[in-house]
Amino acid sequence: MWDCIAREFPVTWKTRQEPLTTTALAGYGVTKSIVMERLRRRSAQELEDLKIVLEADCFVLFGEKSKLPWASGGVYLGCDPDAPGLLMPVTLEPSLPIHIFEKVLRSRLPEELIARHPTSRTVGKGDKNTSPVLIAVLPQPLNVIAAVDPRPVLEPGVLGKLPVRRLVTPALGAAPIPAG
Repeated sequence: MWDCIAREFPVTWKTRQEPLTTTALAGYGVTKSIVMERLRRRSAQELEDLKIVLEADCFVLFGEKSKLPWASGGVYLGCDPDAPGLLMPVTLEPSLPIHIFEKVLRSRLPEELIARHPTSRTVGKGDKNTSPVLIAVLPQPLNVIAAVDPRPVLEPGVLGKLPVRRLVTPALGAAPIPAG
């Protein structure tokens, strides 16, 4: 997360005319803990197609909307056709044009990220060899997450130790009292 971008780049948001298709869920802080716990409680089959980017205090979880958990504070994201390198809130868009918004964000990428992904600043419509760093944008407060190198959720070490599933048993009724 790049807090410096939020301090230097005030953004106002407006409701999208048409929501984007949900392809990811992102969040930070307590939301990360809640989502990770909810994922730990799922079966391997339910986790099969999910991928995740984990940072110290934030996450981006990729998958079909129906497979993404819900958590207060989480933001569902999708790609805007006019800015395919940005994961944006599905129901919000910045008040300034999306291409300017993306250009400003990319101009502020940390140097260590650019070194790992050198094509991140050379995004051109005609250049098919570029592979921009995918940037997840959380709106309020503005937080930016580099959504690079997602790992399968089922990969060892991603979720940590899975809890033992508890079996729910029906409540025991009172035993009938013998007559007599």
